[in-house]
Amino acid sequence: MVVRKSYTAEEKVKIVLDLLKGEQTQAELSSKYGVHATQLGNWKRQALEVLPEAFTDKRRESAQTQNDLVNELYQQIGQLKVELDWLKKNQCYSLAEKRSLIEVDHDELSIRKQ
Repeated sequence: MVVRKSYTAEEKVKIVLDLLKGEQTQAELSSKYGVHATQLGNWKRQALEVLPEAFTDKRRESAQTQNDLVNELYQQIGQLKVELDWLKKNQCYSLAEKRSLIEVDHDELSIRKQ
């Protein structure tokens, strides 16, 4: 039975940095760390794909977009909570009383929501 060894992200980074330095061949590093040469090549390719992102503002833009989305969702939740509280408060009225509460000229809430 073959036991697969798993590597932490830090171990992978160390191994890939050694590979990128070029001081040892891929075969030497493979035997040194006990990682198959194909896996080393995969890790190197993955590292080279994500390295350019470390030097761009995409991460900051993504975080800002995420913050904007969260703020918008909180605003919607607040609006829905206000509407729900209003509906709960006004459930006990008769139909005539409910109709008297409708503000026809209300810009933000439709008559249906009122």
